[in-house]
Amino acid sequence: MLVVTALLLAGGAAAVRGAGGALSAWQLIALRSGVFLLVLAPWALRHPEAARGVNRRLLVAQALASTAFLWLYLFAVIEIPLSLATILTGTTPMWSIFSLWALYGVRPRARELLAIALAVVAVIAIAHPEGELSAGTVSQLGVAAALAAAVANALVFLCLGRLAATDSPHAVNLWLAAVALAVSVVPVARAPLPVAGHVWLAGAAYGLFALGGYTLLNRSMKSLSPTAGSLVGVMMPVFATLLGWIIFGERLSLIEIAGMAVVLACARQVSLVEIRRKLPAIAEFRWQHTPSSSAGRRRDRQRRRGGPADSWRAARSGRGRGRPPRRSKDRRG
Repeated sequence: MLVVTALLLAGGAAAVRGAGGALSAWQLIALRSGVFLLVLAPWALRHPEAARGVNRRLLVAQALASTAFLWLYLFAVIEIPLSLATILTGTTPMWSIFSLWALYGVRPRARELLAIALAVVAVIAIAHPEGELSAGTVSQLGVAAALAAAVANALVFLCLGRLAATDSPHAVNLWLAAVALAVSVVPVARAPLPVAGHVWLAGAAYGLFALGGYTLLNRSMKSLSPTAGSLVGVMMPVFATLLGWIIFGERLSLIEIAGMAVVLACARQVSLVEIRRKLPAIAEFRWQHTPSSSAGRRRDRQRRRGGPADSWRAARSGRGRGRPPRRSKDRRG
């Protein structure tokens, strides 16, 4: 299912590229949101309770993060080649480990840090293929937007991992479309509209491809961890590169190809390590179990190791089988 998801999302990116920059990023967001709302309106009328959502705060947070990711990614696709923008956005799994550490207290491992260091070097090679301070054919602003999109996308996957247990994929897409449309109204109203018919067809195709891809992705997150789901970002560049070569005749230098290969390999390594963590879909945030004492810190370490969090307390009260703690020297009585 993830392979089909990556293919659909790559097709949407190709449709954006086919618009030739005639549509701004905000116009593409509004057009995609309109397609989502039109297609999902019959479902919302038949299932009003599910359409209203359960975890509304997280639905709004996911929609805002997804809108930020989408604007950054579309801006990158417009500014730099499709394959390059998709490759840089495909570094999402590497940024996911930092998100897991910041939100859940899951520390990165040595192999992950090594993979990130190699990926940074590869990104520098991609941004400066000739070793110069500025690449004449690559927009540095587009490269920065693609990397920022990868960070925002990591937050999106964390939200989707939690929403998979509470809300349906159609509800997630519906809230995403509503929030994105509300955010993009003012920028769209100030920009001139294109008149070419093929531009609007490309925008509508982008919305349909995105709806199919996001629906399959939301369904997949019911059985996948956030970082495992972000493997879509690793597979998507393969299809985007093929589509960029077949449709647009894009060419890449050997240094760029080698850098992209390193980025993909590092992202895949990080994803494989993260899949083995067994992080539950609904996990406590780190501030929900922040220890306030030495005993709390001990229980927090036991929880990270996978041991019983309250074994020390149970042993002390006589209800557990563990060895009771020794009395301290200053204890009286």
